[in-house]
Amino acid sequence: DRSFTAPNGTVFPNPIHGNAWKSLAALGADLVRYVPWFPYPWKSVAELDAPQVGKPTSWNFTFILPMLEDFMDAVYGHNHTTVLNFATQPCWLFGGPDGKPQSCSYPSNPDESFFKYVRGNRANLLDPSAGDLAKYFGRLLSYLVTGEFIDENGVRHTGGPKYANYNRKMGHVWELFNEAEHHYTVDQYIHDYDVVVQEMIDAVGGVDKAPAFMGIGGASPAWYPEFLNQSKHVVHPPPIDYISTHFYAGCSNRTDPNTYSSGFFGRARSFITSMRQNIALRDASSFPSVKIDLNELGVIMPDDNDASFGIDANLPNIYWNAAAAMFAYLFAELAPLG
Repeated sequence: DRSFTAPNGTVFPNPIHGNAWKSLAALGADLVRYVPWFPYPWKSVAELDAPQVGKPTSWNFTFILPMLEDFMDAVYGHNHTTVLNFATQPCWLFGGPDGKPQSCSYPSNPDESFFKYVRGNRANLLDPSAGDLAKYFGRLLSYLVTGEFIDENGVRHTGGPKYANYNRKMGHVWELFNEAEHHYTVDQYIHDYDVVVQEMIDAVGGVDKAPAFMGIGGASPAWYPEFLNQSKHVVHPPPIDYISTHFYAGCSNRTDPNTYSSGFFGRARSFITSMRQNIALRDASSFPSVKIDLNELGVIMPDDNDASFGIDANLPNIYWNAAAAMFAYLFAELAPLG
């Protein structure tokens, strides 16, 4: 972010802002993933309140665009490809267990984290057809690509960034959702993928004006056989260009390096074995040309969320070498698989 607002209302600039984005641009990387996540609802959801007939809608990109624009300047603006994933679905699209609209509160301060924003299961989507969900994402993509959209009450919103080259021909990608949030089953996800992606394509004027699309969104690799089965989709499904998978190693003791070998490398070895199997499943599926994106790889240590740790995160120095070695091991084993 360019600046932050403290709880007392004081606004101060982000001291690493310029160098952070400069460093990203200097990497010259492709398929760089951008995910504004749900802990900051103002920066990840463009319509925080449910629309009401006769009242202005809550569509608001004020807190979304600054960081997105900085990201796109550093990657898209340097002719490198991106993977955008506005994974967080508006809370108000989901009902409670009784199937009725639920409370969807969020902080008044856009810089305040709020890990309770995601509420409601996919089974409680108020529009089971996913039509309203699809229209939200269609409007969002239209604003980013064409610079405008028409909201639920027929009002035209203009002033979007118009990323006209954000399309499949130029190598850009949209990833749909993240890690089965809202407790998706694979069948529910397949249904919503088909509905939402088609609406997004239509919203920008056709498949050639839309990005490529990435499915599964880091949910369980056990979804591969179902998602890549043509018979599970609509008769003429929208494009499935990529699928994505996440992997995190760990260990049993944060401060004991003796647990790192089995924790980091043992789990990485198991993941590599599973990826060989997953690639074979992909190759034998209805969609053998789909690419696999391993777009979250890392280490999650016991007690990582303990705020009392100091600047060294209460980790021994060898942790950094061990984690780096695990990444090297993953690359050396996975890169030859294609």
